[in-house]
Amino acid sequence: MKEIMKTKQVLVHGITSLPPQEVLPTPDPVDIECWGNDLSQRLSMSWDGRWKNWWEEKLGLNLDKKIEELWRKLSSISASQRKPFVGPSLGSTPSRPTKKRSRMGF
Repeated sequence: MKEIMKTKQVLVHGITSLPPQEVLPTPDPVDIECWGNDLSQRLSMSWDGRWKNWWEEKLGLNLDKKIEELWRKLSSISASQRKPFVGPSLGSTPSRPTKKRSRMGF
């Protein structure tokens, strides 16, 4: 080690007399949904670079955005469930709504 420091080289594993290290597989991604505490969720979101999203969710700052998305979703669902308009049949005349008169006569 002193020799490497004198020559200002980088200490690499091949130069040492240590046995080669075991290669470990990378762990599976963590599912933050199963963690109920805020700290674990906040730290996980921060690690992924999504801390701002977590904070806006926590404070309710994105409520308008969520409401808009919900309205859009509901309107698309209701539009897909509407029955197609069927016009009046050819043999009948369209009926007009009758106007109710009040007791006063108008």
